[in-house]
Amino acid sequence: MKKILTALALATMILAPMEQAQAGDRLLEILKGKGIITEEQFQELEKEAKKEVKVSYKDGFKMESEDKEFSLKVNGRVQGDFRYFNDSEKNDTFDIRRAYLSASGTLYKYYDYKVEVDFAGSNGTSSTIKDAYINYKYFKDAQVKIGQFYFPFGNEVTASDRFYVFLESSSIVAALAPGRDRGIEVHGSPMNGLISYQVGIFNGSGENRSETNDDFEYAARVVFHPTAGSEGPLQAWIGGSFAYGQEESLSAGGIRVSTESKSGNNYFSSAAASHGYERTRMGLEGALQYGPAMLKGEFLRTEYDFEKKADIEGGYITASWFLTGEQKNISRDGHIERQKVKKPFDPSKRQWGAWELAVRYSWFEVDDKFFQANGLYPGSPAASATANANEGDSWTAAINWYLNSMTRVMVDWVHSEASNDLSGGTSNIWKHDGDSVADTDAEDALLMRVQIDW
Repeated sequence: MKKILTALALATMILAPMEQAQAGDRLLEILKGKGIITEEQFQELEKEAKKEVKVSYKDGFKMESEDKEFSLKVNGRVQGDFRYFNDSEKNDTFDIRRAYLSASGTLYKYYDYKVEVDFAGSNGTSSTIKDAYINYKYFKDAQVKIGQFYFPFGNEVTASDRFYVFLESSSIVAALAPGRDRGIEVHGSPMNGLISYQVGIFNGSGENRSETNDDFEYAARVVFHPTAGSEGPLQAWIGGSFAYGQEESLSAGGIRVSTESKSGNNYFSSAAASHGYERTRMGLEGALQYGPAMLKGEFLRTEYDFEKKADIEGGYITASWFLTGEQKNISRDGHIERQKVKKPFDPSKRQWGAWELAVRYSWFEVDDKFFQANGLYPGSPAASATANANEGDSWTAAINWYLNSMTRVMVDWVHSEASNDLSGGTSNIWKHDGDSVADTDAEDALLMRVQIDW
């Protein structure tokens, strides 16, 4: 009920000014019709009324003052998923992956704001705050943002999931890139977008969490985008990320690398450690696009320094191609944005939307020290070599149908394989078809999504 009331309240915020504006126009027409005001007065009052607020729709409902110093924009998205697994051990399921509603805009010209809530929350049982920040933009190339937003590390995880090529991010990105966090950053795109940067200080605790110690995490991301501003078929960028922080201990879940299918299977799950450590993250990213074809990839590495150093690293390579000739829109900071569709789906006009094919290969490797007793520090537990892989990879093939710029149907096939070359290790870390013991090193899944966003 709270979710419904919140949605209704936001809808009222959007529609009320529209209704008031329409009522004001009718009142002026009545006054003019009865001769209470002259035509000249009518034109002057109508002009003044229009100065107050302009209501429009473009990729979201928007209200904006004529001088553009104040605005409010409401956006949202719904992602309905279906997951099928070739393993009877896993339950096939329908799911609401995300149900976002957000309000953003500008106050007094130089202050941007955004509040975004996911009503699907944890398996649809709760609502969670995603973005909540204020951005000061007096200096265009040195803007200051404070609140909760994307931690500036990596490319895939800092892009909007509305525009993902695949349903889910790769295993290594989900494991090593932190997503959202609370903090403050300076960012901008100087030199006409040739360079884009973000530098910030964060809790290092993750989304919707306060700091758990007195040490913050420092992060920076820089992207060189030589084709920024060009509308030609060639687009390219290369970037790097770095982050450093200290933590008192691993969280209760430890460190996990999971399959990309949302099955719940983990390639690797470390034992939780109640020992302080330093964490250094490094990432490289890049992409090359020519017309409807794109190659894109990332490499990520995180080093954990307890008393001994151990790392997890990996990456992915993606190739995509629009059969219908569209070209992806790329932002100045190297993110894929809303897709333009040449011929939106309309059977009456024999238009069938845009069609895209894509494939991704991803991989990861875990340092052997995680599998050794005392490998991280004296007394540290060893991860089980029979229940965890020290390396793994996956292939994802996708077909995406863009009915229009706001509606998409996605189908992914994901094949994941685990491997363990340690002495005493085994690749067969997952149960299959109700077996009592783990007996397989592979997982296959078919994922489908219908998405609408505005």
